Amino acid sequence: MSWMTLTHAAMKQMANSAILINGIGGLGIEIGTNLTIQDCKLAEIQNLGTQFFLREEDVGKNRAKTSCSRLAELNSYVSLSALKTGLDCDSDLSYLAGYQTIKIYGLQTVYKLG
Repeated sequence: MSWMTLTHAAMKQMANSAILINGIGGLGIEIGTNLTIQDCKLAEIQNLGTQFFLREEDVGKNRAKTSCSRLAELNSYVSLSALKTGLDCDSDLSYLAGYQTIKIYGLQTVYKLG
């Protein structure tokens, strides 16, 4: 198998996957390219140093929505969406069943799924 064949297969698998990232701190935003971004927080001035998809005019706006629109500019073939809700102990987690991969950043509590 050639390198291109492996890459094509990997790209097909990614295109057919649903990925959710909750919390788009500096680490979360760096891996976001084919996914749903979930973050209930508003952009703050200190976020500008760790999230290169946020700009000064974004301060006070939802981080997921603002970052999602800029991430979409990277690859028009990738489907991106933003969820402006957060996760806590009272969250209905049933919607997570629609994702093959879930990355959660910045939570103080560990949730067990399934």
